Amino acid sequence: MPRVFKRRVGAITFLARHVMLDHLAWEVIRGLPDRFATRHEQVSIYCGIHKGFGASWLRRGYKIALQTEQMFDENGKPLWGQSRKRARRVSFAAWAADLVLDLSAANRRFYEEHCPQALAEGKIRFGPHIFPSHPLPFDSGGDEAAAFFGSIGDGRRVKVLEGLDFPVRILTSGTFFEDLYQQVRDCSAVLNIHFEQGVYTEAPRLLTSLYCGKPLVSERLGAPFLPDEHYIPIDAHDIVDHRAVFERLSRFVSDNLSFARFLRENRV
Repeated sequence: MPRVFKRRVGAITFLARHVMLDHLAWEVIRGLPDRFATRHEQVSIYCGIHKGFGASWLRRGYKIALQTEQMFDENGKPLWGQSRKRARRVSFAAWAADLVLDLSAANRRFYEEHCPQALAEGKIRFGPHIFPSHPLPFDSGGDEAAAFFGSIGDGRRVKVLEGLDFPVRILTSGTFFEDLYQQVRDCSAVLNIHFEQGVYTEAPRLLTSLYCGKPLVSERLGAPFLPDEHYIPIDAHDIVDHRAVFERLSRFVSDNLSFARFLRENRV
């Protein structure tokens, strides 16, 4: 099996099978309060269960499966996350884990169809509960370009990029951690373009934008995020107050969607 990245903080160990998911684990850990304590002596968090973790599921202690893929959008449209291999891995994780955190409430239909028992047992939680427990500061530095990072491919993202009327800086592919932060901080905002047409939220990208102190400029996101309130619509890039949007989002997620609060409320 390919490498499993591991990060530990106190009793919690994050496991990931891709550097992008290890980056997410690194950011989630940064948002935990100092000396955060869990009820369980050992907690394993499997970050990105669509990748599969093999024998790592045999670890002792309490197990949380973190599901990051988009199965459906907010209007029920099927999305790319439903390949047979991914569906099998997510279904196995829902059986093997003590608790599943799926970042999108729109994915409930997947569990109704594939994991009804886990859903009935109350093992599944929904929502982007990955944010820090404290607000983060706005960074007013950088030039006017919006930073885009992630896969471009040759599909709809290329067409959207070509149609924008503000400058965009496409960052070096495969850049993560502090190297990514430095590139983002040289810009005024983070640009989010959906891989497929739909209404859904790329919560990990939103998390990175917060740590860099930059607002998110995006196509329509899913609930609970509101345009103009928590992010800047693409067609209002030059109109909305960047600082005000960033600060509202930072307060909202730290008050309502922190990972620490998720752990406490689920008695982990």
